Amino acid sequence: MPKYKHGKNTEPITFDYFKKCMNEAQFPNFSRIRNLSFLAILYYSGGGVSQLLVLKRENFRIEGESLYLDLKARKKGLSPTPKIALSLPYMKSVRDQLRRTQRGQKVWTFTRQAARNLVKQVFGDRYYPHFFRLNRATHFLDDPTTTVPEMKSWFGWKSIETIGSYVGYSKRHVDRQGERLKATA
Repeated sequence: MPKYKHGKNTEPITFDYFKKCMNEAQFPNFSRIRNLSFLAILYYSGGGVSQLLVLKRENFRIEGESLYLDLKARKKGLSPTPKIALSLPYMKSVRDQLRRTQRGQKVWTFTRQAARNLVKQVFGDRYYPHFFRLNRATHFLDDPTTTVPEMKSWFGWKSIETIGSYVGYSKRHVDRQGERLKATA
């Protein structure tokens, strides 16, 4: 079980906080597109840092107004293919990074530690790359129309039990229970 210097962060960030951090991020010109594109894919996909850092140009597919990521399976799971709208903020950086990357080349060439440092630099010391998996799962689960098959497909999870470790962080469930409690009093 990983240890986190500031404890495991279980409170998801808002989209406004994500945009604020991304807009305020200071990078040298040569790395700006690379860094913004990585952080955007990390945020939108909830993919693991190891899954993202091995991606090559051919693992990305643009169809119409959507970007598909062909991620490799993790921990004996399935290989997910998240679909991300190209109209979302910072996806232009992703397109630009893909244009810079030749077939057969990795899209992001930094280490896991560099990715961790990048997340901390932009979002603060309390955040780490794996937090964005919890963040994405929690936001999906806050929508009452999200189904178990959708969660399993997006993340490549084989087991429904994996979803259970994220359900407890969904504010929607706590709010509903609070309303039920109030109704019984």
